[in-house]
Amino acid sequence: MAVLHFAYLFDPVAFGHQIHAGLTQGGTTALRHMAQAALATRHDTIKEVLQVLRFDESWLGEDADECDRAEKWLLLMLAARLTKTTSLGRAGQTPHHLQLPTLLAEAKLPPAVVQRLLRGEPLHSLLHAQGLATLAMQLPALDDYGGWLSPAQARDLRQILINAAPNRTITVPPPYPLPSESDESFAAKAACQAWTTAITMLDTAIHTQSALFLILD
Repeated sequence: MAVLHFAYLFDPVAFGHQIHAGLTQGGTTALRHMAQAALATRHDTIKEVLQVLRFDESWLGEDADECDRAEKWLLLMLAARLTKTTSLGRAGQTPHHLQLPTLLAEAKLPPAVVQRLLRGEPLHSLLHAQGLATLAMQLPALDDYGGWLSPAQARDLRQILINAAPNRTITVPPPYPLPSESDESFAAKAACQAWTTAITMLDTAIHTQSALFLILD
């Protein structure tokens, strides 16, 4: 299991338009120039994403031996569009992503739900959703870097979690009430925190009508 979990918000339609524009200008090679432009200003969120993706300046080269270079250019373009949001376990935070697989299994939810919550849908499906199926076929390594959830997928997943919730108090709007030490065990409190953090992450996408970009590192 990965040590850290990262979550970001982005506009999938605007990202799709940017890709279409680049391909129209000059095919996948144009994506390289757009990736270079995207990194011109490196704010804190971009810096975090680049670190998580283990970015190297060589990504911006045209080395023919770099078989996944187009995937990397696309990721750099995406990085410039990301906004940091609630995750399930960044550095220094409680690793809820390590607790949730057990909690979801105990709630009788299938492994596919666990996978969707932690990793999202394969990134190539983002390209399909934006009418870029041909490009998706040319970028087989894209799914190795992360996953995504559309606002509708986040809403559906949130409802699944609510329906299976071990503590119905999490159905109220944030801030969610947590059990007190006097009437619940520490384990129950930790479980409630993990569950509500997952719902909060999904809520950010739903309320802003943004997609989630998810990375397990």
